[in-house]
Amino acid sequence: MSKLDELIKELCPNGVDYKELGEVLVSLNTGLNPRKFFRLNTEDATNYYVTIREIQKNRIQFSDKTDRINEEALILCNKRANLEKGDVLFSGTGTIGEVAIVDETPNNWSIKEGVYSLKPISANINSKFLMYVLQTRNIKEKYSQKVVGGTVKSITMADLKKIDIPVPPLEVQNEIVRILDNFTALTAELTAELTAELTARKKQYSWYRDYLLKFENKIEIVKLGDIVEVYDGTHQTPDYKKTGIPFISVENIDNIYNTEKYISEEDYEKNYRIKPKIDDIFMTRIGTIGKCAIVTKNNPLAYYVSLALLRPNKNKIDSAYLKYIIESGIGKKELNKRILFTAVPIKINKGDIDKLEIPLPPLEVQKRIVEVLNNFEKICNDLNIGLPAEIEARQKQYEFYRNFLLTFKIENCTLPKTRQDKTRQDIIKLFMYIFGYIELELGEILKIKNGSDYKKFNIGNIPVYGSGGIINYIDTYIYDKESVLIPRKGSIGNLFYVDKPFWTVDTIFYTVIDKDIVIPKYVYYYLSRVNLEKLNTAGGVPSLTQTVLNKILISLPPLEEQQRIVNILDRFDKLCNDISEGLPAEIEARQKQYEYFREKLLTFKNIND
Repeated sequence: MSKLDELIKELCPNGVDYKELGEVLVSLNTGLNPRKFFRLNTEDATNYYVTIREIQKNRIQFSDKTDRINEEALILCNKRANLEKGDVLFSGTGTIGEVAIVDETPNNWSIKEGVYSLKPISANINSKFLMYVLQTRNIKEKYSQKVVGGTVKSITMADLKKIDIPVPPLEVQNEIVRILDNFTALTAELTAELTAELTARKKQYSWYRDYLLKFENKIEIVKLGDIVEVYDGTHQTPDYKKTGIPFISVENIDNIYNTEKYISEEDYEKNYRIKPKIDDIFMTRIGTIGKCAIVTKNNPLAYYVSLALLRPNKNKIDSAYLKYIIESGIGKKELNKRILFTAVPIKINKGDIDKLEIPLPPLEVQKRIVEVLNNFEKICNDLNIGLPAEIEARQKQYEFYRNFLLTFKIENCTLPKTRQDKTRQDIIKLFMYIFGYIELELGEILKIKNGSDYKKFNIGNIPVYGSGGIINYIDTYIYDKESVLIPRKGSIGNLFYVDKPFWTVDTIFYTVIDKDIVIPKYVYYYLSRVNLEKLNTAGGVPSLTQTVLNKILISLPPLEEQQRIVNILDRFDKLCNDISEGLPAEIEARQKQYEYFREKLLTFKNIND
């Protein structure tokens, strides 16, 4: 039993008191708006004027954008706010519910009107506990019901005082604060590490890209105009319509198929002799210069003069290669030679785009370069490719650590062992030895089991798998040995290998594998090469049945060879996925983990219920 559990059992076994916020506060104040009292950012203004913008991650974060006030204004603001060490700041207007703790009594800053200063009664409530409680989902729902206003939302101090909050004994509060402070420190440390890792990966990608595209004197250097036709868009501001032909400009370069501007079909036919085709490239040439997007659809697109349309000679240059070369250090250097920096905004003339000099290796070399760079780009920039499984696993590992700190009990739940035919196993092994491998139906080496509902169980550290991956954590497992999980519905090709206790829901099968004749991870790798989508038995949502799965043929070499194959594939998997570790999505995941456990720690049974 954890220290927190012991304290709760001893001090509040039947639940905790809920009190109105006003009952545990010495005072609730706010700052002052300029109006007729003072002005912001005067010549003598050296003190900070804190708004919602400065309340970030439970702290006051000053920046160059923070407004300043002079000494006279500071005195006026503090006279009303009465800020002291230990006060909790709460944003009561705009984005409601942002909170921060005042670490030290401020001597060079104060708050605006609409930022509330909550001064807790120290004998009743820990300041940090109050800060954490105000961020919980339950409390947010309570004060959200009292929010008023149209464009600018707000909650009055009087209404805020009426919000019921849990007030456990101080010893319980202090222990929860200690745990959450530790989580905060761990999250901040990990975020810093991951940010540094991301920066390093991006530098690595940029270096590798530029290195691959640096051919020195071994590769022919050509002018872009010799291998690419260059066009520009309309020079006239179009007559926009609510529907029709999509119209794009520089602002749409990150997604050329996402625009809210349209022109008529008549204008399109009249003004666009050159219409975009698949594998054409749009390049920005006014303001932002040198960003590219490849045309991937035959859909008509109208485009402004700020975009150049590049039509490559496909017999000489690959479109993706052309995009990479323009966006590389080589392309940027060539563009900078010809950009009119004196123009407002800066631009490159259409005729000068033809003069860009680029290296032109053979087409097969271009395609290999594109393949490599595509892989790097997916890893570095697309959080939906190559990352989810790893990130999900890391997320759940971190959640397990947090659960471990709270020492939740895990119920033992075992399945009856499946009877194995020892004689048959010996025959299978003999055939493996004689012939090098044996081909068996999947149903002969494993049992496919159905998952079931998990909602009756408590939160724990056992992962619950659905067809999309881990969806929750509970305190009970359905199976505690190595297994391959096969989706029954939905993402039927989304296999999982697990070697720790787990639970599965109804949309995904788990397997009980005969380890005397097959290594579970070999099954996982083998099934990964099977196109399970082709085995779909449903017309709507993709589905698999046990009958169909059991008929899949699997080639089994001896166990030693299976292990050798697994070892090789594990190394390849690590090489392919290592670069996926420590990227920005994980930073966001850590914040979500923290919020999840904060909710759990700060959710109490009301003693009066």
